[in-house]
Amino acid sequence: MDGLVSFLLFILEFAVPLLLAAGLLWGYFVWRRMRREKKSLDASRGDESMMVLERLRRKARLMKFLAVLLWPVLFPAALYAGANIQISLIVASIGFLICMTRSLHVRRQYNEAFKKTLVASELSKVFDKVAYEPHRCLEAREVANLGFFVKPDSWGGNDYMEAEYRGVRFRQSDLVLQKITKVQETDDEGETKEREIREDIFRGRGMAFNFADEFKGEVQVVGRDFTNDRISHVGWQTVETELAAFNDRYRVFAPSPVAAMTVLTPRMIEGIFNLQNGVNAPLALCFKGGMMFAFISLDRESFDVSGSKTLLEERWLLNRDIALVTNFLDTMYFKKQEGNSLAADARFGRGEAAGGAEVHPKARIPNMATVEKALRSTRMSLGLLSANFGRILFALYVLSAAYTFVELPSELVLSSDPRVEGAISAPTLGYLGILTVFLLPLLRRRGGRRLIAYGCALLLIHCFFVRANLAVL
Repeated sequence: MDGLVSFLLFILEFAVPLLLAAGLLWGYFVWRRMRREKKSLDASRGDESMMVLERLRRKARLMKFLAVLLWPVLFPAALYAGANIQISLIVASIGFLICMTRSLHVRRQYNEAFKKTLVASELSKVFDKVAYEPHRCLEAREVANLGFFVKPDSWGGNDYMEAEYRGVRFRQSDLVLQKITKVQETDDEGETKEREIREDIFRGRGMAFNFADEFKGEVQVVGRDFTNDRISHVGWQTVETELAAFNDRYRVFAPSPVAAMTVLTPRMIEGIFNLQNGVNAPLALCFKGGMMFAFISLDRESFDVSGSKTLLEERWLLNRDIALVTNFLDTMYFKKQEGNSLAADARFGRGEAAGGAEVHPKARIPNMATVEKALRSTRMSLGLLSANFGRILFALYVLSAAYTFVELPSELVLSSDPRVEGAISAPTLGYLGILTVFLLPLLRRRGGRRLIAYGCALLLIHCFFVRANLAVL
């Protein structure tokens, strides 16, 4: 009995600091959310259309919160009212489904109103002659005729836009191309079922540009970070340009090197090379006939609301979606804008600047490439650190656990002052086992800020206990 009491006291003393730290963290996140909501509401005041969107967004969030809250409330309430477990489960599940369905319905209304009210308005401020159709995408036949991707089994997309920007007419939409594979699986009872597996051939944004003159060759320029195994260029040659930095960033495919060089003029190469700075996403270009298609690989659908963001944050994301287009158009060189400046293009091809100074691309672009490689390396390092920060914390814990077991092999006093009479102690191995279970979620990739904060709090408490015990040795 004394052992059980000691164990319960150990759990209580261990859980109280943990619950206190978790409560403080939860309070911080609630405070931060309320601050974001107030900031968004203040920005929308005075604009009735924005206030309508705010109300729809809040209503969707409220219904989702009620759906999550209702299940743990309705289930014990039904049991208390005398219903059996099966009936209680059904009642709780029905309440959850009703609220969640309503939340999704309001969310769709919010998304539609966001596009109709805000997206169309913001596009008109930036582009000329805008035609925006949220439920349409680029024609499947048009993209299929390029022969750029392997043949997809499923085709989808939305947010079609046709507009003009600084004299350049373009079309774009979100695209999702998928390959469908059907596999046979046998369950534990021996029954064979067919399961459908969908793999993305491409997911992101497609852009189409009509040129005044047809290209004399067919060329594909594919970023090295763009998925290459879904691109069709069987029988084509890999072409190397004269710029090593360009070759490090892109692969060029064409039926022949001559065809590639007729399209990839020095000015075109420079425009494509600089796209990485403006777009900052995996990119591929296809030149065929009088068309140039750009495919930008993105996880997020453009112009769509995300649900967890405030309206002010959604407006910021919308501006970022628009900036992706304008950055592409500002950076890329378009032949039809050249006009009659053939002499200027010839000077550029020879490496002469407008003032007559020698500025050969080979002398200029490697410097840009060096800077870009350094930035890319930094971004990759930060990305890896962010993705694996939880694992780093867990590794630090493993080291501290080994040190704790070596220094305190028998027991560990769970108190800030182990010398106090009546302080609770626990077997070191048992304590470390329980703590390991609590910290295992840190091994998940990209666990999120809440999980990282939770792990840091546990490690601080652990270090606090160990330090107090070592101080009295």
